[in-house]
Amino acid sequence: MAKGRSKNYHGNVVVYPSDFDNTSDYLNYVKDNNQKLAREIIKLFPNTPVDYQLSYYAVENYGIERDPVKGYTDIVSFKPIANYLMNHRNESNAKKLAGVKKLLAKAGYPAGKRAKLSGYHLEIYIVNNVKTSQSVTDHSKLNWYGLIIGKPAS
Repeated sequence: MAKGRSKNYHGNVVVYPSDFDNTSDYLNYVKDNNQKLAREIIKLFPNTPVDYQLSYYAVENYGIERDPVKGYTDIVSFKPIANYLMNHRNESNAKKLAGVKKLLAKAGYPAGKRAKLSGYHLEIYIVNNVKTSQSVTDHSKLNWYGLIIGKPAS
């Protein structure tokens, strides 16, 4: 038996970006039931592939505004969307998705423009109202919302 991490993410409510090895690994996690909102938001960017490396950098650095994302240009942060999702975390996913669409359009990214995006990759990392062993005692739920797009540097 070789030493390594489990790739079976089913049932894990929170898996951090550093726990993934690559985009395929990350997308397997996103297919899980607790990532329904993430899957719906990904559909809003039909021709923009999810990029694990961008997601990792964005969550670890850009998402908390420490350092710029390395290896990418033309970064577009959808921080107002992340803030909206956090402020409406107790709403249904349908309401959250409607709000995301509205804010994308307000930011200059209506459905038509998102469908035509060329050369961009999508960062998305969502922890959406999940109970963890740490939150059981204080009756709170864990939330994190990250969404940006960027072009890989040549």
